[in-house]
Amino acid sequence: MFKNYYSILNIQESASILEIKSAFKKQAVLWHPDKNPGKDTTKQMQDIIEAKLILLDQDARTKYDYEYQIFKRQFQHSTILKTPSDTQNTANNKNYYEHNVQDDILKRWMDNAQRQAESLLKQTIEDFKGMVMAGGQAGLKAAGNQFAVQISIAIIGILIMVISRSCN
Repeated sequence: MFKNYYSILNIQESASILEIKSAFKKQAVLWHPDKNPGKDTTKQMQDIIEAKLILLDQDARTKYDYEYQIFKRQFQHSTILKTPSDTQNTANNKNYYEHNVQDDILKRWMDNAQRQAESLLKQTIEDFKGMVMAGGQAGLKAAGNQFAVQISIAIIGILIMVISRSCN
C-alpha cells in the first residue's frame, strides 16, 4: 500500500519545509474532530501526522521522493492514478494506491511514522479528555464557590432586613 503524502497534505512535490508545516496545520484544522462532529476523522488525522513526519525528515523525504517517482513512472499510463485501491479502511480514498514500497528502509520509516502518528493521536485524545475533565471540575468548583458567596450575601441581606425591622 502506497500513501500519497503530497496529496494528503494537498501540496506540490516541490513544497518547502514552511509550506509542509503550513499545509499540516491547515489539514489538521480541517480534519480536527471539533470541526467534524459526528464523523470519525481518526484515519485522516493519522495520515496527516504520518505525512508530516516523513516529509519534514530530510532523509525520509529524499527516499520517499525517489519511491514516489518510481510509483509515478510505474503507473503513468495506468488508471491506478485515477482509481485508487478499494481496500478496507481506504475505500474511495484518493491517497492510497496498490504499490509496494521497494526501499526497505523507507518502508520501515513509513511503518514507524504510522505507529508514531497513531500514538500521537491517541495521546492527544487522552490529553484532550483530561483537559475537558479538569476544566469541568474547575468550572463546577468555581460555580459552587460562587453559589456559596451568593447564599452568604442573601443571608446577610436577610439578617440586615430582620434587624432593621426589629429596631423600628
